[in-house]
Amino acid sequence: MEAMSSLDIAAIVSELNRMLVGGRIRNVYQINRIFIFRVRTSNEDFQLLVEPGRRIHLTWYERVKPRFPPPFCMTLRKHLKHGRILSVQQYDFDRVVMLNVGFAKNRVTLVFELFGDGNIVLLDEEGKIIVAEKYASMKDRDILPKKSYLFPPSRGKDPRNISFEEFREVLAGSKGKIAAILVRNLSIGSILAEEACIRSGIEKERDVSLLSDDETRTLFETLKGLLEEVEGGINSGIVLRSEEAIIVSPVKLKTYSGGEFSWKEFESFNKAADEFYSKREELIVEEELRGEAREEEDKIQRMLETQRETLQKMIEAEEKYRRYGNLLYENIHLVSQLLEAVISARKKNYSWQEIEERIKSAKDKNLAARIFAGVKPHEGRILVELNEELI
Repeated sequence: MEAMSSLDIAAIVSELNRMLVGGRIRNVYQINRIFIFRVRTSNEDFQLLVEPGRRIHLTWYERVKPRFPPPFCMTLRKHLKHGRILSVQQYDFDRVVMLNVGFAKNRVTLVFELFGDGNIVLLDEEGKIIVAEKYASMKDRDILPKKSYLFPPSRGKDPRNISFEEFREVLAGSKGKIAAILVRNLSIGSILAEEACIRSGIEKERDVSLLSDDETRTLFETLKGLLEEVEGGINSGIVLRSEEAIIVSPVKLKTYSGGEFSWKEFESFNKAADEFYSKREELIVEEELRGEAREEEDKIQRMLETQRETLQKMIEAEEKYRRYGNLLYENIHLVSQLLEAVISARKKNYSWQEIEERIKSAKDKNLAARIFAGVKPHEGRILVELNEELI
């Protein structure tokens, strides 16, 4: 499942500030790596879903919660339950969100890292780490208990605050295709970069060195307009292709309009994101369940095959030993004579080798000696041959 872009997160955070600030955290749940924060406001109850490294949005879908929460979830409950949400912030237009929670005597900050493998880190008032989902020592920062939390290095300029002069300098100091430069230097996703190009009437694959001053100004103003649309929280929706949801966006995309594409609008980006990601989550869960069912079916088939093989061996063994029993019964007189001769010799302290030699030398004269086929001293067994069967 693809991760949210910085623009997606900006839209989500803008709405969360309007909907959650002032509400109290009633509980925290963890379902694998999906975290649900139940928040009660004066008007409504909400569920904030966070999947580290992937997404953050409100959800109206119910999920089965585990009966026994994992230790990290229990720790979050201990530090967050009944706390009041003071603000929701996006750090530097990056894929990092901070949930500031206040209590009567202190406040804490919950940091959601929505890039890479993702992480959730709880900080005290001084910005020191209380607990983290995952601890790590990295080249530029450490995620360790009681250490000061450092944000990841910035991946580019914040397009919300950039001036036209700074924007022009970014383009002038870069080489390559326009859309790729916007993605690389302004922390915006490829979809928004392509949309800005299309709305400006500029080919996204065009080399940046060929842009005129007027085109640079148009591209800048178009990008700012897109960001204002995101802040305004209008025109959020999902791009459909043949009824299949392929993209969720906080702005209506001209890039995907007409032809095989259609647009399904939602009243908020949180609802659009919830519909898009939760439906995909259902498909993933269904596929996992199908995979588990196939694996279980294969396991049962292997067990049945093993049992069939074992049963066949038992049937063959039963037939063999029945045949041996019949042969021994039919020749009980000779077998008894042979056993008596061996027992007598052992009582006289003959070795097994001597017994074997004496019996073999008597085969021409003695019928009982003729069925003798050898001995297994370590097993205490005498072998006989009856009707070409070695018993």
